[in-house]
Amino acid sequence: MDNTMKTSQTRARPLPSNEELLNQIRLLLDSPEDDLQAAIMKELLVGTLRLHDSHLDILDLKIVNRAVKELRHAFRVFHDYRDRRKVSIFGSARTASDDPNYQMAFQFSRQIVEEGFMVITGGADGIMRACQEGAGRENSFGVNIMLPFEQGPNATIADDPKLVTFKYFFTRKLIFQKEANAIALFPGGFGTHDEGFEILTLAQTGKSDPQPIVCLQAPGCDYWDEWYAFVTHQLLARHLINPEDLSLFKITSSIDDAIN
Repeated sequence: MDNTMKTSQTRARPLPSNEELLNQIRLLLDSPEDDLQAAIMKELLVGTLRLHDSHLDILDLKIVNRAVKELRHAFRVFHDYRDRRKVSIFGSARTASDDPNYQMAFQFSRQIVEEGFMVITGGADGIMRACQEGAGRENSFGVNIMLPFEQGPNATIADDPKLVTFKYFFTRKLIFQKEANAIALFPGGFGTHDEGFEILTLAQTGKSDPQPIVCLQAPGCDYWDEWYAFVTHQLLARHLINPEDLSLFKITSSIDDAIN
């Protein structure tokens, strides 16, 4: 068992007794008809009972249970900062500290914090560490993922109350999108493309509010230029996307342009 799971179990609150549960349910059922929050809670309760009636496999129930726990905890962590603007930043965990993109990520995060933003990263090494070093611990959130390699939290965000660790990528990506007012993408691997394309898909389909989506690369780096060539030569040329979809994002090698 890894340290993350040990910490999670140590901090877990004891389950309420049957009588305490019944009292909470009675209070919920006695709520006024016009109490929207209570109405939604009743729907959640009914949904839970229907899960029981459906005789699902244990694995199915574990997925639902873990997803709800992860989202509930993440919502609570972000709640006190809901009035602060935030930018979710994606990029490789493998980028070395002497890479120009690492230095750019550090400077971008430092300057975006001066504009009143907080930063949200995956909380691991590479670009994520650079961003949280630049932003500082007090202006950083870590949205980490449990993996057998690479993803241990970096020193800046480790043990911070604003570090949330997820088992599932889908709950983690929901938080990245939901809590962000803007998106910044630095060069990265499969994970960066997964996150970037999901962000673009949500924007393209109107499933997210309009927000800046900026792809940053250090001067002299052609990472996003090559990506753009693929998008235009393959996706656009084959009419798999529309010309206006190219306006959903901006590619730049200038930190000032990205912040503007």
